[in-house]
Amino acid sequence: MKIANKIKTLLKKDVIIFLGEVHGTKETPLFLAELIKEISKEMSLTLAVEIPHTQQREVEQFVQTKQDCPSFFTTPLPDGRNSLAVLNFLKSLDATKIKVHCMDIEFTEPVVQQDREQRLAESVLALQGPMVVIVGSFHASTCSYEKIIPMAKIIKNTKSVYSLYLEPTSGFFYNFGIKPVSSLSKKGKEFNQIIDLGAVSPAW
Repeated sequence: MKIANKIKTLLKKDVIIFLGEVHGTKETPLFLAELIKEISKEMSLTLAVEIPHTQQREVEQFVQTKQDCPSFFTTPLPDGRNSLAVLNFLKSLDATKIKVHCMDIEFTEPVVQQDREQRLAESVLALQGPMVVIVGSFHASTCSYEKIIPMAKIIKNTKSVYSLYLEPTSGFFYNFGIKPVSSLSKKGKEFNQIIDLGAVSPAW
């Protein structure tokens, strides 16, 4: 996998890697599992994920033991972040090589979007060593959106960042209901690189 080699080279240069995804597909977590497995063959790393920080202990235990599903994945959530596909991705991780860092706020916590982006950025900046950040594509953008500065752009002010968009090209995804990929806006300058995932199917 060529992209894995490129990411490993960047990680060795202390570049923070962002993988911007569309929540709620079966195929994205499968791609991520293969990618992270390939990277971790050569190095240990921290994987920052868009799961509430209150789930840190449960997620760590699950990655280590592959047992006792974290409560995040048993609670109804409308945006596809806690799908069975994502749970299986976490289960695939090698706990001896990968430390998972849960960095998000609680889904029910009232907060304005810019404050959330700042808190996500601060959580990542507090970490050390090779790091891959898996988040929704909005957060992984290195450009501002309608006066909101995404976490990747905030971090880019103080650290080197390389942001990739994992782009589905057809099919459907689940985020507050099943939606066609054709409803997504096209991405470009917000990312350093776009990875074509091809057709996707919804997961929740």
